[in-house]
Amino acid sequence: MYVSPDLFDETIQISYTGAGSIAINYSWIMVVVGGINLRSFKATATTPTDFDIVFGGGGGPDSDKLQYFETTNIGSTDVVATVRKFDSTLTLGYPVFSVTLKPNESLSYNQDEGFVVRDKFLIKKTDYAVSAVNGKLFSFYKIGTAPEAIGVGYCFSKDSGFPGAFVIGTPGLAGRAIDSRLAADSGSFFINSSIGALKVSDDNVISTLSTVLQLVDFMWINTGIVVTTTTAQSLGTTALVPARDAEDGGTGVGVFPAILVTTATTNAAAITNMTISYTNSDGVSGRTATIPSFPATAVVGSFVEFRLQGKDTGVRSIQSVTLGTSLVSGAVSLVLFRKITNSFASVVNTPTVSSPIKSSKSGAIIKPGACLQLISYPSAATAHTVFGSYLIEEV
Repeated sequence: MYVSPDLFDETIQISYTGAGSIAINYSWIMVVVGGINLRSFKATATTPTDFDIVFGGGGGPDSDKLQYFETTNIGSTDVVATVRKFDSTLTLGYPVFSVTLKPNESLSYNQDEGFVVRDKFLIKKTDYAVSAVNGKLFSFYKIGTAPEAIGVGYCFSKDSGFPGAFVIGTPGLAGRAIDSRLAADSGSFFINSSIGALKVSDDNVISTLSTVLQLVDFMWINTGIVVTTTTAQSLGTTALVPARDAEDGGTGVGVFPAILVTTATTNAAAITNMTISYTNSDGVSGRTATIPSFPATAVVGSFVEFRLQGKDTGVRSIQSVTLGTSLVSGAVSLVLFRKITNSFASVVNTPTVSSPIKSSKSGAIIKPGACLQLISYPSAATAHTVFGSYLIEEV
């Protein structure tokens, strides 16, 4: 059985928000000369704060193993418990799981089941263990800045956390295909090139703001768009998507275009005449995609999708971009991307459920080299942090 995530060799902290009282207990195996000893710890706190799970005393972190922990809300009001793992420098504690515990509810974790939440009658409410074949868990923790407005896409690719910031480079108008296996495309989840077809089979997504969070694959990107030019700017003939579209190929099925703002623009009003000329996934050229309203003074990270012409289902290549109205200043890039999952973080600081975007082959396929990024469609123009994990496994 695959366990999600593996906490047993890590430095762990459980932090709490709320006014209730909590209890915690955990056990670990201590490796000593001539054998092993089982050790345990129990504590209660009337004012819940951060609690470090400290284990060891035997052969060191490579031999001492955490076996189990459980925390229970023993107060009369709700408590939010968040489990954090620390990096090698013990400076960044990134969340991997968070849940609201009602009075007398508990959160536990063990190597066989993973995360389990039980109600006051000790009945299992939700089992977060995941059974997978050759799967890998990808944890993320991204600290965003204030988005443009309610419902306007916000891309976390520039932000700090884990993975780190994605660097576009300077590919020019003709752009470049993106491949996360290359050093130049760090700042995304690394997808092992030795594994075959993959898909997202489960997720655990939490946000500090109510939002719809999309996991997408950045497939192609450009730079060099002149923001004061209002006529067509030609991209040439090299703006082709790599062979990892929704149909597991390079025709562009399920691939969509968007504008990513990399330096804030200063146009005074919304722009309604921005277009691109593209070739659709059926190979028909001369198609026109539109943006009904590009925001005024768009902030960095704004992510605005184009609407394709007619019943087109994807983009194979882009021939030109026409801003229509000057952006005055700033910088923007064209992006070709594919949607992988939608996660509805409707309740703040609470795990959500995802909806994989289906294709005609085995669901939401992820190909080696995919550059997985997070797009938020927020409920307020407020900076928010998103964290959690995705389980990616073989089809």
